[in-house]
Amino acid sequence: MKPVEILTVCRSGGEAEKCRETLPIFDCFDWRVSADSLADPEMPETLFTIFPAGGAVVATMRQIEIASQLASFLYIPGEICRQGDVLEAAAKSGRRVYLERGPFLAPPDILRAIDKLSGADVVVVEAGSAFGYSDRVLDPRALALVRDSGTPVALHLSELLEPRGARYRWRSQWSIDVRFVEAYVNAAKAFGVHTFVCDEFRHPGLSRDLAATLS
Repeated sequence: MKPVEILTVCRSGGEAEKCRETLPIFDCFDWRVSADSLADPEMPETLFTIFPAGGAVVATMRQIEIASQLASFLYIPGEICRQGDVLEAAAKSGRRVYLERGPFLAPPDILRAIDKLSGADVVVVEAGSAFGYSDRVLDPRALALVRDSGTPVALHLSELLEPRGARYRWRSQWSIDVRFVEAYVNAAKAFGVHTFVCDEFRHPGLSRDLAATLS
């Protein structure tokens, strides 16, 4: 049986230290050379000296250029999963690419994005489909389509529990109950998924608990 792989999105080395048993993904969006230079992140090399197997969230061609020299893999967030220049740059980076399907994108359309990453080592990260203003649902068809294309699939548990940008006071609290993690994991495993993504800054300790449960 293929071993379970847990990836943890972190915003600092301190968060990564808490998740040593998982693979850290450092979020480039917070690494800026200056406040008005949004496309040119400054990625601390010390992070990748301490965590040589770590990855980086990338959203621009410049970020890919920098990250590919330091990180072991790249992570493309869902909001730019169809941005052609970013996908083409990632394909040429020589690094494994984790491509998150945006919640707005119909499941079959992610296959076109995979085509733009031709030649790259790609893993599609399923993060659910938008369901109203504040919720995500896990569509099993999305897992089946990617699996049948021959591309490995991962599941982003934090996005399913608590989507980014969906925090407001009318949000239903039942949907962020971590007890749903078991249901998500079991559904994913039925489609051969062995890789899971968690955010340490949104759900502290979730990746560690998951690693302990699934090990």
